[in-house]
Amino acid sequence: MKRICVKLDKISESDLQFAKSPRVVALLDEIIALPAEERARQLEDLQQKIDSGEADLFEEHVKSRLLKPQGAEWIQLLHKNAAVIEQKLQKRCLSPPPAFLRSPQSASSTDAQCRRDSAQTQSELLEFLASQKPRKASVPVNRSRTAQVEPENSPAVLTLRESVVTALLLFVLASSISFVLLSKKKSSEALLTFREQEQSSAARQARLLDEKVQEEFDSAARELRFGDFERGKAQLSALAERFPESVYAENAYISIADMLRLRKRDADFALRIYQDFLERWPQSSQVDLVRLKMGLACEDLEDFSSAEAVYRLLLATARENGRIRQLARQRLRRLQEHSF
Repeated sequence: MKRICVKLDKISESDLQFAKSPRVVALLDEIIALPAEERARQLEDLQQKIDSGEADLFEEHVKSRLLKPQGAEWIQLLHKNAAVIEQKLQKRCLSPPPAFLRSPQSASSTDAQCRRDSAQTQSELLEFLASQKPRKASVPVNRSRTAQVEPENSPAVLTLRESVVTALLLFVLASSISFVLLSKKKSSEALLTFREQEQSSAARQARLLDEKVQEEFDSAARELRFGDFERGKAQLSALAERFPESVYAENAYISIADMLRLRKRDADFALRIYQDFLERWPQSSQVDLVRLKMGLACEDLEDFSSAEAVYRLLLATARENGRIRQLARQRLRRLQEHSF
């Protein structure tokens, strides 16, 4: 079997999430088995459905991605190698600890080595001092040839003693400073290791919570679109209240409004929810998408002047050459053609 090399930098977080989603995996074989012409035709039909605002979020963001050339094949490749890829990504995040993050064992070995070096230095110094003898002053020999021995408290003897005491004091001072510095270094290493463990544990808990919330959102969205509408709406509303500043709350509002417009044909109620979204999250990255959906809701209500105003606003605020701006231009052109 030919081995396929995939660069980890080319794997996006969304593609890896698709590869782990059971709903996406169930579609892979079906899409891959399609002939190229049929696949291109389905993609074109789906794109028209998206342009008209009739596609749901799964079709708009996931199925269209899979129908593109090599899209489903790429996700299937990630699915088959998901375990290996995640293991490689985890290894990539790990790196050898720098010198100031060494383990306590290596730190203790360093302390022991420093103590051995200090003891050796002290022993050598004491041996050197012990081998030194006071110099005897030469005195002139008197007529009786009797040597005069210098008194014990002479200046030369006092100078030698002072030198020895000073050297010992300096050595003790240097040893004390080294011990204090090593102690601080060891405590800082232990503190950094504890903080790293706390951060790793917090990241793991956040990832598990995010996966759990994503499962709850997917289940509620399926119930809203294909099952009990009121139950799905209640579950998504509760999710938005639990995580009001998350992307799940934003998507819950959009999903409820979309299904009110498409499934319940209640465009007026959907329009109010879209407006609530803009008031709650005015800085959201999905503001332009919500405004486009507001324009579609106005068209459903046959309020074509309001729809035209929304599309003109998008032409002025949406990203240049972005998909939202292109759709707004298409809808505005249709309104202008029908008005004549």
